[in-house]
Amino acid sequence: MVSQIERWALFLVAIPLSLFWGSLTLLSVVYDAVRSRGKAFRSVARPTQPALLSDPLWGTHHFATLSTGVKLHYVQKGDGAPLILLHGFPEFWYSWRNQLVSLSSTFKVIAVDMRGYGDSDKPNGVRNYSMDKIVADIVELVHVLGYKKVTLAAHDWGGMIAWALAMSNPEVLERLVILNCPHPVVFREQGPKNPAQLLKSWYIFMFQLPFLPEIVAHMYDQRQIYAAFCGRKMGCVRKGAYSPEDLDCYKYMLARPYATTAAINYYRNLFIPWIPQVPTRRIDVPTLIIWGDRDQALESSLADHAAKHVTNVTVRHLANASHWVQHDEPERVNTFIREFATTGQVSS
Repeated sequence: MVSQIERWALFLVAIPLSLFWGSLTLLSVVYDAVRSRGKAFRSVARPTQPALLSDPLWGTHHFATLSTGVKLHYVQKGDGAPLILLHGFPEFWYSWRNQLVSLSSTFKVIAVDMRGYGDSDKPNGVRNYSMDKIVADIVELVHVLGYKKVTLAAHDWGGMIAWALAMSNPEVLERLVILNCPHPVVFREQGPKNPAQLLKSWYIFMFQLPFLPEIVAHMYDQRQIYAAFCGRKMGCVRKGAYSPEDLDCYKYMLARPYATTAAINYYRNLFIPWIPQVPTRRIDVPTLIIWGDRDQALESSLADHAAKHVTNVTVRHLANASHWVQHDEPERVNTFIREFATTGQVSS
């Protein structure tokens, strides 16, 4: 477990880095505002949910109310063993559309909107998005759904929650599948030693600031959504992985009240030393890591270091996939998840 001294040291280091990247971002915002004569801040109204989100192809929509009063939304399809899916930033249950359709022939697939996302509740306040609270949400959801153990597959920020859950509540996990998210200890140890990774993590520090990240997220009618998923630097490798209609679904969800702030609040909890942390323990749950090597936010070497902290881990690299690995190579990702969740083994 990280000591309080280490947490305070990380907090103090994060402050100047946040101010540095925030200053550069602010200059960019001012430049865009002047150049566009204010047009950069105009957004398209999206009062109506896109029809694509209610397509029965994806499954049926449900809500679970937890003991804390937080209501989580999820989409469910299939009748087999339970497979819970956790999305990353800035996605929601729709991140798993390819898995809902394909894997439901084998599993009961449950794609969750984590708190703050999609149709799940969005409580106010940074503290409501700390790791311990979100992990507790998923653990209780498993029990509310009537299960003792599930297989959990998670991507990006969902992976962070899944890693923490595997360390704090391994008794609810049959198997664990992580997509493009480093083990938290690996990221903490390797990130500062790797200048390339530190540079790639610039946005994490900028996200610590109030207001500015939300302003940037909504500029040019949420242009950052397109840049993240389809842009030349960060976007998918596979052309057409996200259609214009898909992007409209993401824009609709993030345009809802408090949605962008709630999503960014996950990051704002990373460096606060007085927020309770999830215990850091060795993971004995059988684990599969699927990693798109063309990830522009995370170094691919981070995947292989997990073996130091996980007793039984298998790593599969996909050389031609980006950070959005389940969208770039849905067939191979589905095959890996199906094999691992049913047999504990994965083909090459």
